[in-house]
Amino acid sequence: MKNKIKWQIITPIKDRSVYDKYIEDTELPVKIDKNIPIPSQKKPFVWAKLLAEMELGDSILLESKDAYKQIAAIRTTGKKKGMEFIQRKQSKGIRLWRTK
Repeated sequence: MKNKIKWQIITPIKDRSVYDKYIEDTELPVKIDKNIPIPSQKKPFVWAKLLAEMELGDSILLESKDAYKQIAAIRTTGKKKGMEFIQRKQSKGIRLWRTK
């Protein structure tokens, strides 16, 4: 026979002074910073503009040391727009073609 769970009704505490005192005495684990401006996100918009101009069969050559990170960002942005790509390593860098 399965053990039956006994349900009990918990009544809310009307006197919250103990809880409030606990909250007041507790230190926060992190510091809250005020008036820090949010930096702009330029890269995704750059990739979106690049992809808007790419047609089927067009390719780009990425020569930087962050080429794989850039390709991942381009593919992610393109996938949201229904695009597909293929990449090949070349002597000067990595070339990325739009296939769909």
